[in-house]
Amino acid sequence: IFSDSKSVVTALQNLETRNTIIRNIIELNAILNCGEKEILYSWIPSHANIEGNEKVDSAAKLVSTSTSESNDVPILYQDLQNYLTKATIELWNEEWKNSRLTKLHTIRNSINDANPAWLLNRKDQVKLTRIKIGHTNWSHSHLITKKEPNNCDICGIQNSIDHILITCPKYNMIRIQHNLPNSLTMLQKEDSSKRAINFLKDIGLYHLL
Repeated sequence: IFSDSKSVVTALQNLETRNTIIRNIIELNAILNCGEKEILYSWIPSHANIEGNEKVDSAAKLVSTSTSESNDVPILYQDLQNYLTKATIELWNEEWKNSRLTKLHTIRNSINDANPAWLLNRKDQVKLTRIKIGHTNWSHSHLITKKEPNNCDICGIQNSIDHILITCPKYNMIRIQHNLPNSLTMLQKEDSSKRAINFLKDIGLYHLL
C-alpha cells in the first residue's frame, strides 16, 4: 500500500497508539498477516502522475461532501475538539469584524493576529493593553477627578497615547532613537511593542499609564 501521508505510515508503526482508527488498521493488518497475505506500507512524497490518481481524488471528494449519515466510522474526540475550536474561532473573528468599530480595531483587525503581550511581563502587559485601547490613568483621569484635561505643553491639544507615540514634535528625536513606526499597528508586533514600552519609560510616562 503506497501512501503520500507520512504521518499515517509512521503512526502505523506505533503499536501503543491511542488513535482508534490507526489501532483498527493495525489490528486488521495483524489479522491479514496471520493468513496468506502480507501487507506492506510505503510512503511516497506525492501521488501525482500515478495512474488512477484522479479516481482516488474524486472518490475522496465524494465522501467528504456526502450528506449521508454513517455510524460505522467513529469520530475521534481529538478531531471533534479541533473542529469545534476552529469553528468557534471563526465565529468569534466574524463577530469581531462586524462589531462596532473601536480604537482597538485599528490596531487588531483580526483576533487571529499575533498577540505580543504574551511575551511581556505582567506589568508591561497591563500597560500595553491600556495603550492599545487608548484609556490610561494619565490621559483619562480627568473623567474621574473632574479636573481639566491634561494638555500637551507644546501643541496645546489634549494629550493622548496616539499624540505621544506618533505626532508630538517634543519627542521626535527620542522616537527616532527608539525606531518607533508612525502607526499604532506597531503594537501588534513583539519588537515594536517592546520599543514602545521602552520609549514610554525613557520619557517618564510609563509609570503614569
